[in-house]
Amino acid sequence: MMLYAVYTIWCDNIKLAINTIHTSDDHNPRTAGLLGQKLAKFHSLKPPIPKDSTEGTVNFDQWFDENQRQSLREGWVREEIVTNQLNTFLARDLLAEMSWLRHQVLAIKSPVLFSHNDFNRTNILIRDLNPDNNQLDIYFVDFDFSSYNYRGCDFGNYFSTWASDSAEFGVDSRFPTDRQMWPFIDGYIREMTAINGNSFTQLEINSFQRLIKEAKRTVNGSDDSTELMKKAEIRFKCYTRLKDRIVIVSAEDRLNVYELCKTYLGGEWADVRADDLVIKPAKGGFINKLLYCSLPDTMSAKYLKVVVKYHGNVMAVAGSHYFNASDDLNPKTVALLAQKLAKLHSLNMPIPKDRTEIYMRMIFEEWLKEPDIESLRHGLVRQEIQKNNLKTLMSTDFVAEMAWVRKVMVSLNSPVVFSHNDLNRRNILVTNNNNNVDVYIIDFDWSCYMYRGADLGDYFVNWCQQDYGPEVFPTDDQMLVFIDAYIRELTAINGNSFTQLEINSQQRLINIAPKAENRIKVYKELKNPEDRLNVYELCKTYLGGEWTDVCADNLVIKPATLSHYFNASDDLNPKTVALLAQKLAKLHSLDMPIPKDKAEEYMSFLFDDWLKKSDIESLRHGLVRQEIQKNNLFLDYR
Repeated sequence: MMLYAVYTIWCDNIKLAINTIHTSDDHNPRTAGLLGQKLAKFHSLKPPIPKDSTEGTVNFDQWFDENQRQSLREGWVREEIVTNQLNTFLARDLLAEMSWLRHQVLAIKSPVLFSHNDFNRTNILIRDLNPDNNQLDIYFVDFDFSSYNYRGCDFGNYFSTWASDSAEFGVDSRFPTDRQMWPFIDGYIREMTAINGNSFTQLEINSFQRLIKEAKRTVNGSDDSTELMKKAEIRFKCYTRLKDRIVIVSAEDRLNVYELCKTYLGGEWADVRADDLVIKPAKGGFINKLLYCSLPDTMSAKYLKVVVKYHGNVMAVAGSHYFNASDDLNPKTVALLAQKLAKLHSLNMPIPKDRTEIYMRMIFEEWLKEPDIESLRHGLVRQEIQKNNLKTLMSTDFVAEMAWVRKVMVSLNSPVVFSHNDLNRRNILVTNNNNNVDVYIIDFDWSCYMYRGADLGDYFVNWCQQDYGPEVFPTDDQMLVFIDAYIRELTAINGNSFTQLEINSQQRLINIAPKAENRIKVYKELKNPEDRLNVYELCKTYLGGEWTDVCADNLVIKPATLSHYFNASDDLNPKTVALLAQKLAKLHSLDMPIPKDKAEEYMSFLFDDWLKKSDIESLRHGLVRQEIQKNNLFLDYR
């Protein structure tokens, strides 16, 4: 600090305009670039001091003795955290976070260079040489902690306080984006190249993305005064949010996702390295993993963000929805889907093309084992069919029907093409970006060479439905929108000779698809018979009349779609409020044939029996109380 004081006095004496770095300097590309150059020169120094002290700088386990650890978790420090409502400290285990951070600093293998190690805003001075011409220079001060250390530590210290009005801590827990970090990193790389030659930039370890990663992985810092506790909360929040941005994905997953994106997206996705992709786990996925994947925000491409289904394929552009009934009625989206399917069917994939018979055997013969067939004809399944009066299944031999469908599929002589084989609605995605609509087919787990009509049938059997098959199959006219677009695309791919073949005519393609209508008929009968019977009994009991004359199997039952739940706007609407009050008044006027003397029993259950003695003890003094304090819930309530 003495050096800083002498330097300041010298500046005052010669009346130079000098200040610590300001938020406007962080946003100024020229200043940020100059700062990067100065740090590069500093990192290139080779003072004659030990170079093997890095282990001590990141050995966070030694920062706190056992008494301090105890105080942090249960003692005075913990009390201060609670008193000052430092929610990030309440929600996170600081010691565990420090252990995680140490692991990340070591894992990144940042080069060891002569480092400042206290690269905060009070130690970076800006000198205006000529304000009129915007000429300036930058100086570093306060080298008390300087030693050989990991290069990324200085980067992390600077960026963790980026654009901050406070000298010590990052502004409101924000961390700069990759694009905002660019001027500083670019200045650093250019200066290092000038010092070390072009060989510097030829090493992957000195790439822009690698330096960015080192900065993110080495965000750290500490302060001595307890008066800075609330500011420490801001910095810790910055750290935790940054940690959430760099969720670690296994090396295997990263490499596989990279190969998928490079192969199927190409362009900029092929130019970036696997280590530079931003990859985060996504919620969802039935069998496969889902991962969000995006290019660094310094790059631009048609598709900046995608979702990858792994093990699997590039699954979706973020911001899409499943193909739905309104899309079926939109000629534009139907035509786009048909075009995409035509392109898929035109692919010449390097896989066996003679497995159609094997696939058909698996579907129609091996799907039902002998015990299943016996149960269907004479055993438990047959009993359930009779019990629930499933007339279609009672009058039809399901196994014989499957054999018939197989025979028809083969007899149609549908061309064998590379097929999706699971073209249901959740495997078709629609995006709408500023009225630019596009369609994506995803999930190719079952893809192989198969009869062309299988995919057509899969689409039309789900036409205009929410779950499985509609009440009616689309008419020929309704199918023509899809079929015409499919034919146009295949003609564009294969030439006019495609349409000259009868096998590719409108009527032939339409005739291929409807055979899948049999799936609707079967599925409707197989819908949960217990639900059907329960609904039937309720309607018969409470509605009477014609509802008692019909049998359960003849009821038309579909999932209901509610408009919306009563919400805040309804509370403010006199009409809906009045209607609700009227409905409640009618409910309160009912004379129901149930006991009327259970009010006290219900009150006792609600207020006395709900919490057991052990629950009350835990709430007042035990685990529940600890969690309340830990999460700062109702601390001032008595």
